[in-house]
This record gives sequence, C-alpha cells and structure tokens, in this order.
Amino acid sequence: MKYINVLISVLFLYGVEAYSQNDYFSTDSIKSVGVKLVNGGSIDNSSFCQVKTGDSVFKYSPDLVKEYGFSGGRVYISKPIMCSDSVRNVFMERLVKGKTSLFFYKGRDFSSFYLQKDSSALISLPKSLSTRNDYNNRLTDLTSECQKVADASKLVAYRKKSMSEFISRYNRCESMPFPVIRYGLFVGMIQSGIILKRSISDEFMNKFTFRADKSLYYGLFMDVPIQATDFSAYIGLGFYQSSFSSNYSSVAEESDILIQQSTIKIPVLLTYTLPSIKFRPYINLGINYSNNIRNNSTIYNAVITDNTVQFESPIKDHLFPNNQLGYAAGLGVKFHQSYRRIIFVEIRYNMDFPVDHTFMLKKSAVEFIGGINF
Repeated sequence: MKYINVLISVLFLYGVEAYSQNDYFSTDSIKSVGVKLVNGGSIDNSSFCQVKTGDSVFKYSPDLVKEYGFSGGRVYISKPIMCSDSVRNVFMERLVKGKTSLFFYKGRDFSSFYLQKDSSALISLPKSLSTRNDYNNRLTDLTSECQKVADASKLVAYRKKSMSEFISRYNRCESMPFPVIRYGLFVGMIQSGIILKRSISDEFMNKFTFRADKSLYYGLFMDVPIQATDFSAYIGLGFYQSSFSSNYSSVAEESDILIQQSTIKIPVLLTYTLPSIKFRPYINLGINYSNNIRNNSTIYNAVITDNTVQFESPIKDHLFPNNQLGYAAGLGVKFHQSYRRIIFVEIRYNMDFPVDHTFMLKKSAVEFIGGINF
C-alpha cells in the first residue's frame, strides 16, 4: 500500500508538471492539454484563443473558451467587461493569482488593469489622462486594509511588472521598500592620490612621491532596480578638482612636479541593499570611468653648482592620462525618510588605471559622500 501511495504521488506531480509545461485551453465541459496555441500578440490574444491543428488555425471566442495558457506560464481568462456601450466577454491576461488577482486587458480601443478580490466583480484601474496618478490613489483606497503597502501604492508604475509586484506584496501584506527608479544628488569629500605603476621603472619618476589631495566632490545619480529584487544598478556623474605636487632635491639638483586636474567621474555599480525597513545597509561594486577635462602637468628643474641655483625653463608635459578606467567598491546605509525620499551616507574606494598604457601613473581615491533622492 505504501508503494502504491508513492506511485500515485509521483504520477500526480508528473501530471501537474506536464500540465504547466504545455499549451492548454478549457471550456465548460472539456480541458485540452498539449495543444498548439498561436501567440497573436496582446491585442489578438485578448480577442481569440487560436489553436493550430495541422496547417489550419481555429479561432475560439471568449464566449466558448473560459481559459487558455501558454507553456511559458502566460494565462488568459475569459471575463465580462464594459466595452463601448455594452458588456461583452474578453480574454484578460492574469498577472497575479491570489486573494486579490490582477488582470490586464489590451484591446484595440483601450487597455486597463483590473483587480478581483476573491470572487467579487472586477474593479477597473484605468490610467487617467487628466491626472497622472489617479490609479495610484485608487490603489491606495482599494488596499487600505493593509497599511504596510500604503507607501508602495504611491510608487507603482502603470506597467505589468510594477503592478504585479505590488499586488503580490499586498496579498502577503508585506512591508518592504518598493523597487522604483530613483534620482538624486550627492556631495562629499574625495581624497585622491597619484601612484607610479609597479611595472614602471623610470629613473626620474621614481624619485617622486605625491601628496594626497582632498577636495569637494558632488554630482547626480540614478538608481535603477533590477527586476523586483534587492539589487539595483547605480549610475553616477560626479565632478571634483584636484592638485598634486611632489619635490625631489639632492646636492646637485632640485625638481618639482605640479599636476592640476578637473575630473568628471562616471561610476556604474551593482548595488545590493539589505531588505530592512527604515535603515538599509548596502554594498556596491562595479567599474569607474574618469575623464580629466583639465589636465595640466608642469616640471620645474633647478641645477645647483657652487652654491648657485640655476632655474631651468618649466617643462609642460603630459604625465597623466585624460581617460582612466578602473574599479570601485563601497558600503553605506540608506535611511528612508518617506515613501519617496531616501538619505544615504557611503564610503567608496576607487582605483583608476590609464586607458593608454604608455602612461606611468594611476590614481586611487577614497570617497566620503552623502546624498538624497527625490
């Protein structure tokens, strides 16, 4: 008896898997699994269930077919809605199935999301043309019994992924920061230093050690969520000015090098933020591109003979590259002030290498920044 129960369980699981991996459609009386459905696009899929048999394609209306689905998991359900001046059945794509289900209809004349709580009537969620966020206000009202998603309802975009994520969280009554594209400003201090590459053996340059520079660093950023996860793509645009100097002296000579730069920095980072509520620690790692829009290098030499110092003409040289590419890594913490506003502080390390390998110098930097998004 034990083995029979195991066999029945295996057959049941196999049947469920086979069902989910095959095209199917169902009417009031039959369910056909393993058929070949034709994907006609969002508009046609809302009007017909198209079944291919041999070289022929048969179209079934929403009055006959109650449900159909593709092997990839997309499911359409027949539902009555108001179209023009009459009520008629259409196929709606089911995006979320649960205590509250989410549907999407795309017809030739209009498209809209619909909610259905348990087995109640459909609730239309059109995107109003007069007020941009009308659907957000309606979502707030419809989900008011779960205050944990009240802030998230104000951030939902009128797109399938965003709406699906919100309704899924509402069904779980989950209080988590909602993934949304954020823009903001940052400002802070950057401490940068110039280093001679280890692979370089240059008798003149090996004499110098450059002092680190501290300067104001500020700019803009954009943080783009990756799907509905705690990962995001951070893209920044920063600016700072720096000045580096070094001196070498001996009995017979004395030399000074002065490097002055204005730099635009573009970091592209993958960020992981811990899924907490108010305080959210995060780490990031990625690449960094720097362009020195002002890049002046001057070498001053003096020869000492019999206690007499003779200054030579300054040499304008190009010691540092205009373009650099490197890596960046940082850690910080975000504080959620409101559903939209976030304040953060971060420390980030950079190492930039010359794109042109003929240059001898590379640059390291430590950033101490804070910012706010809107």
